[in-house]
Amino acid sequence: MIKYIQLRKPMDLLHLTAWQMAFGSLLLLLLANVSGEPPIVWTERVMISLGFTAFISTACGWCLWVYLLDYLPAGTAGMAILLIPVVAVISTAYHLGEPLPDTDITGIALIVTGLVVLTYKAIAEHRSATSDVPPE
Repeated sequence: MIKYIQLRKPMDLLHLTAWQMAFGSLLLLLLANVSGEPPIVWTERVMISLGFTAFISTACGWCLWVYLLDYLPAGTAGMAILLIPVVAVISTAYHLGEPLPDTDITGIALIVTGLVVLTYKAIAEHRSATSDVPPE
């Protein structure tokens, strides 16, 4: 969707993303207030975790995504997003010292296999499209 917005009116993707996150946060705050859940107990650990997640992980992730969209086709960048759950599951299992269940390993293998197949298909299509062009 961001690529279509860029075609209509070029703008800084990081600013666009910041505004999207700000409006989304307001909606989430409203939903949190009407959900009936108990309020957050603000401990030092909660604040550090929230700060890390909100500012470091999210900000770095969005900066990387905007960078990828600037330099790669949307389809290629979109394929890279499919690796996020794989990295998340593997890193969580590593940090918590838990073994990966067979179902997770199967899911990871299927995702990676699908990405490899799609990558080889894209490379083959690119080669066939560029091989028909005579050299200058």
